[in-house]
Amino acid sequence: MSAINVVVADQHRALRSAYIRQLLPEIGIAVVGQAATSYEVMKALKLKPHVLLLDWEISSVHGVSILPLVRHHSPGTMVILLGERTSRRRLLDALSLGARGYLRKAVVRTLLPKAVRVVGQGDVWIPRTIVSTILAEVGRIR
Repeated sequence: MSAINVVVADQHRALRSAYIRQLLPEIGIAVVGQAATSYEVMKALKLKPHVLLLDWEISSVHGVSILPLVRHHSPGTMVILLGERTSRRRLLDALSLGARGYLRKAVVRTLLPKAVRVVGQGDVWIPRTIVSTILAEVGRIR
């Protein structure tokens, strides 16, 4: 099995460095790039990462408008949004635009490698509290 290639995108250099330091020793995960702005994110997509760790603040120029661009330019890249706190509605919107995961920055230290592996293998990483909202939304669609 090949390594899960990751691009780390956060406005704050210290946080990007911390995420990279956390992922570097992980077997099966390779950090292939980093970005501090939405422009740099788009350039980093040329690396065709499996997973893009994306700071919610970078992605929220107009809500989460960068997500369709990511999906268009690198359809195989799965996005994990990183943020402090967000509403269920905002997270549901992000998932509908192509995000594959959400991780609160408060728990990154303990869950980042596991979330990258789960999403890198094609699954989703979302808080359990959002599952009921998603199921209710699916029920309304029917």
